[in-house]
Amino acid sequence: VVVVDIVVVDVVIVDVVVVDVVVVVVPVATTAHPIPWPELLNPAGTVKASVYEFSPSRYTFVEPWDVVIELIVNGVPLYVTLATIGCPTTPLSIDNTKPGVVQSNTSGASVLVDVVLVVLVVVLVLVVVVGASVVVVVCIVDVITAFDRPLSKLKQKNKDKIKTNNNLDIKKEILFPHSLGLLYSAFTYYTGFKVNSGEYKLMGLAPYGKPIFEEKIKKLIDIKEDGTFRLDQTYFNYATGLTMTNKKFDDLFGQKPRNSQNEKITQFHMDIAASIQNVTEEIMIKLARSIRKEYGIKNLCLAGGVALNCVANGKILKEKIFENIWIQPAAGDAGGSLGAALALWHIDQDNKRIVNKTDSMQGSYLGNEFSQVDIEKQLKDIGAKFETFNLDELIDKTAEYLSKEKAIGWFQGRMEFGPRALGGRSILADPRSDKMQKELNLKIKFRESFRPFAPSVLREDVNEWFELDNDSPYMLLVSEVQKDKQIKMRAEDEKLFGIDKLNIKRSSIPAITHVDYSARIQTVHKETNPRYYDLIKEFKKNTNCPVLVNTSFNVRGEPIVSSIEDAFNCFMGTNLDILVIEDFVLYKDQQDKSLIKDYKNKFELD
Repeated sequence: VVVVDIVVVDVVIVDVVVVDVVVVVVPVATTAHPIPWPELLNPAGTVKASVYEFSPSRYTFVEPWDVVIELIVNGVPLYVTLATIGCPTTPLSIDNTKPGVVQSNTSGASVLVDVVLVVLVVVLVLVVVVGASVVVVVCIVDVITAFDRPLSKLKQKNKDKIKTNNNLDIKKEILFPHSLGLLYSAFTYYTGFKVNSGEYKLMGLAPYGKPIFEEKIKKLIDIKEDGTFRLDQTYFNYATGLTMTNKKFDDLFGQKPRNSQNEKITQFHMDIAASIQNVTEEIMIKLARSIRKEYGIKNLCLAGGVALNCVANGKILKEKIFENIWIQPAAGDAGGSLGAALALWHIDQDNKRIVNKTDSMQGSYLGNEFSQVDIEKQLKDIGAKFETFNLDELIDKTAEYLSKEKAIGWFQGRMEFGPRALGGRSILADPRSDKMQKELNLKIKFRESFRPFAPSVLREDVNEWFELDNDSPYMLLVSEVQKDKQIKMRAEDEKLFGIDKLNIKRSSIPAITHVDYSARIQTVHKETNPRYYDLIKEFKKNTNCPVLVNTSFNVRGEPIVSSIEDAFNCFMGTNLDILVIEDFVLYKDQQDKSLIKDYKNKFELD
């Protein structure tokens, strides 16, 4: 709300700004305590104006902002109430013994009626105070917390004005505490994983379960046809407490949150994961459809932590709602730094935006890199033993070692920006091995055995191996392995306990095939990472398979290795066989045994 003081013959009007025929909301506290109106509206003290908010009870999905405006004009009080859009039809309990009470409930009303109501209140107040020395008009309508209408009808803008140049314009928003990310994090917490870290584990656990809790989850969240939603805060504790969920949440699902220190993952947790994943996908697809329909745009960009849910991203792509989808590789909080820099450059300094039709993110290889001289010096200082090869020899030898099921640390060029290893700081392996997933998880990454690994595949070969024919350079799209590469599970195998299905070979590339035949795909492009591209191409030449297992170069709980020393310590603290740093190759069996690290217990579980 913008306050404008207009002095006209002793009359001061507090103007209510209307944007696209929707009154802007006044943010007020969520308690029932009176909120004093700022003194700046009444410097002379002639008029006493206060705003009171009443929350008489908690409703199923809404804690409404029911605003009462009290105006004391020449000693005579006037009370005007504007019941929140979307609150129940039962009027508020207000002391009707006070003079001048005007009560109005706008539940179910259209935006037009809301605006008419504002005008009527303004007229009412002006009429009542005719002859008064000072008039204060305060009109508040809560449209953001509207519950009985889709958000698309509340903050609608001109479809023709989607920004295409160097600026941004917020068209819609769903405000805290109503957050899809926080909903997903609540279930991350409930299943015993670490919030803001273990969400990808929950996503990886989902294919082992069945979505039998979907309807119960929808008691927590009301989803509109356009994908907008509201969370019932009576089930959550994240806005006011130190946990994500509360006892009411536990009672709904029948169990307390899992304690990861002493409780194993059960089928219950797998079913919970499958259910919240399905609900998340439903919301994201509905939002995508409604935005496409409303604005008619053909391209979709995604960012924010939920955009790291590559399974949901893949479902949006499969629905063919948009012609092109692009997901920011550092889509979590880290990406805010990039947005801040671009906002300064384009919005604040008005620099022209030049669209690069290949990849302005340069494959997300935006981090540090080291020269051959620096690497050699640091390896000698550490006490490492190594051999040096030219590029062709290096590619040939590494591809050969991979085909012999060696696990290799690959440290090349600039480090990736974002949570995914993309061939700069990666652990690589042969996807054809049916034991590699367990080996990598338990002996190298020291993490849960159920977690899947991602494939890196040559862009020109992706459609031959996966049901995808799009660029996916940042490993943020999931698709199924092609049917002719799948190995169907037998009926008795389908009955196995979720994680036991890991032991069943499901495709010709089992190390990257999840239990539902899906894979989180990275397409590799010669333009952005020529050395990694050449390695996969050489591996394809040796094995007729243009795919490698690619996981981040670290153990669970550790950040991705950044320095030469980081890489060497991780190499010596795990069961990696070989470390390749630029043109230098290190073999585990040639290293000084005294340099072996106790890495398994060094980092806290994530």
